[in-house]
Amino acid sequence: MAIVLPPGAELVSGQPEVSLGHLAGRSHQPTTPYYDHADPTDDRSRVVWLVRGEPGMVVELTARGDRAGQAQRAIILPSS
Repeated sequence: MAIVLPPGAELVSGQPEVSLGHLAGRSHQPTTPYYDHADPTDDRSRVVWLVRGEPGMVVELTARGDRAGQAQRAIILPSS
């Protein structure tokens, strides 16, 4: 996972690029958990960034995987 900040924005907490390692995928998991089967999390991971910037600035996020490819998302910083 990587974050790209616009000029003038600051990464207050977190690293600009984080390696999450291998995520297991979902092919071996039930589509909906039931009462005695907790939702396993080996197919997910979490990254937290704290960004300081002006409202309307665009922060770009990228996730890459050798087999899964790449996904990008642009986040617009909200007004407080």
